[in-house]
Amino acid sequence: FAYAVHTNVGNTCVGAKVNGKIVPLKYRLKSGDTIEIVTSAHGVPNKDWLKIVKTSRAKAKIRAVIKQQERDKALEIGKELLEKSLKPYGLSQSKIEKSGDFERLCKGHLELRTPDEMFIALGYGRLFPEKIIEFLVPKDAQEKKLEQAKGADETFLKKVLAAAKRKTESKNAILVADQDDILIRF
Repeated sequence: FAYAVHTNVGNTCVGAKVNGKIVPLKYRLKSGDTIEIVTSAHGVPNKDWLKIVKTSRAKAKIRAVIKQQERDKALEIGKELLEKSLKPYGLSQSKIEKSGDFERLCKGHLELRTPDEMFIALGYGRLFPEKIIEFLVPKDAQEKKLEQAKGADETFLKKVLAAAKRKTESKNAILVADQDDILIRF
């Protein structure tokens, strides 16, 4: 019913009153009921609503909101992922955005319209930061970083093996469902 009134009423709906009584959103309306929709500025639809609503229009509006939420989250994740990937090379997203390299990369090599589409593709996992780094970072800097990473991996592996050798059985150990190496906090 909230979506029949207005899309924004449906999107911000958090509850309903029928004939003056609070009812769950899945309440089945009867002819002659007096309906009051309770809204909140922070209310947003969720996927469970798709099981409740009856009209195709309401389902389409809910799907659109959910898709936009997922897209915004993927954009945020993509930006964070790229920022972390650029950091070892001494680059930052803001510098690259100002230089216009993202636009050239998107239109020339990735066949995307905007940098936001690139970030969204990164967030969804359809594009990897390495592909962007190939374009933005000179080859010699990439090779140098790769050699440093190999050395760090070997050092890390040695530390892990040494820690495993030092590991001794504790007299206070607890066995959890025949599992070991489980973090337990009392």
